[in-house]
Amino acid sequence: MTTPGRRAAESDQALAETLPLMRSERSWSFVDVVSVKSGLAIATWAFLFGGATAQLVGFWDGVFAMLFGETIGVVLLLVAMVLPSSKWGTELFVHQRSVYGTVGVMAFVLIVVVGLLFAWASVLATMIGKASVEIVRAVFGVLPISVELFTSTVSLLVLALGWGVIASGSRGVRVLNRVAAPALLALTGWLLIAVFRHVPLATLAAAPPVAASGDRAMDIMLAVELHIAGGLSWAGLAANLGRYAHTQRSVVWGSMISYVLVSCLASTAGLASALTLASADPVEWMVPIVGPLAGVLLLVLLALANLSSLVGMLQGNCQTLVQHLGPRLQRLGWTQYTLLVSIGAAITTLLATDTLYDRFFVFVSYSQAVMVPMAGIAFADRVWLRRNQVDVRALYHDGEGTAYRYWRRVNPVAFVSLFVGGAVYLGLFDPIALTGSAVFLHLSASVPAFVAAGASHVLLTRALVIPAGKGGYAGRVTR
Repeated sequence: MTTPGRRAAESDQALAETLPLMRSERSWSFVDVVSVKSGLAIATWAFLFGGATAQLVGFWDGVFAMLFGETIGVVLLLVAMVLPSSKWGTELFVHQRSVYGTVGVMAFVLIVVVGLLFAWASVLATMIGKASVEIVRAVFGVLPISVELFTSTVSLLVLALGWGVIASGSRGVRVLNRVAAPALLALTGWLLIAVFRHVPLATLAAAPPVAASGDRAMDIMLAVELHIAGGLSWAGLAANLGRYAHTQRSVVWGSMISYVLVSCLASTAGLASALTLASADPVEWMVPIVGPLAGVLLLVLLALANLSSLVGMLQGNCQTLVQHLGPRLQRLGWTQYTLLVSIGAAITTLLATDTLYDRFFVFVSYSQAVMVPMAGIAFADRVWLRRNQVDVRALYHDGEGTAYRYWRRVNPVAFVSLFVGGAVYLGLFDPIALTGSAVFLHLSASVPAFVAAGASHVLLTRALVIPAGKGGYAGRVTR
């Protein structure tokens, strides 16, 4: 039975994970940042991104698209969202209260964060379940139960294990990834060596895309757009976990190394296997290529990769949810609260994982139609309107007369700008048909959407918000 004292302590821990972190409270070194973020980068999504790239382009075009696209996406992410959280120690969406208002940000949390968290968690847990199927088959020859039941059971157990780690807070995430990161880097290198030994580089380079359109320039840009989305998709995790680092330099370089170089290494394995082995999922081809013994070891490492990613993702996003969904959830305490989130991810795992696998590109692209405008607005608001200043106290107090109250705690101008950016993105790129306009062919959809959302926010804020005396912009606007 949970005593009142223990419940109060857990509630304090929940708040400690989301309140601004002072410099003295930031305990992660550069090695910790790289370890945690590399542990996140080497997981199911990296292989899926590589497999989706193989649908569009060949090997060398794919490697270019990965590096170029991921670099653009991560740079946009850093300048728009990660650096402010790192500077002031604020959780990402708490910081966005200065843009959208308290109630406005809550809409983001309920629709975007919850949906993406459950979706990605179910993908990670399911791949661990699939890896476990192959491990049992390699060791025992047969499964004791059906594949579907075995996969679902292991996936749920993994979510339970992940919850056990995050219940201890940021320390558990750091310890796990300090152990896991070297093994995961070894896994990535071993996977690449296994593919290249099985398929000569010349054969790999000559392999055609799985489902190219015939327009090479368009297919390359589609692949670049996919990886810009990949870079930006780290938003909540990159910002929230980066708050624990001693310095902003550690956050920037740790993010670039992990989310660009390490992620692209794993994606290259998925790209190569999809082009030559008809599958981007290493669970399906690992044992046939390297043999039962080595294959089992690699599958165990793959499961560890997904577990570390799952834990880091739950930890980072739970900080967001516990802050924004009210004092009742905060009073539950960190342990009970994170248990509820894990149960939600488990339900999604049981209901929707196959759909997420089958429509991966569409899922990522529609997420991008929200994340890119959000990044553009955040950058424009911080750099052009506020001159890199923020009232941290006002982020947590939105009573009458406070800086970020706006109109009933909502800034409609920011949402109009968000809509403008999303409309530009979807106007230039159709995620279902995988077609783009002439502008898309030269600039992608993400970059114009980023600029359009930011420009709209600046213009509308100067025309409507500042004259109304809202938003705390007085004296900080560049004329």
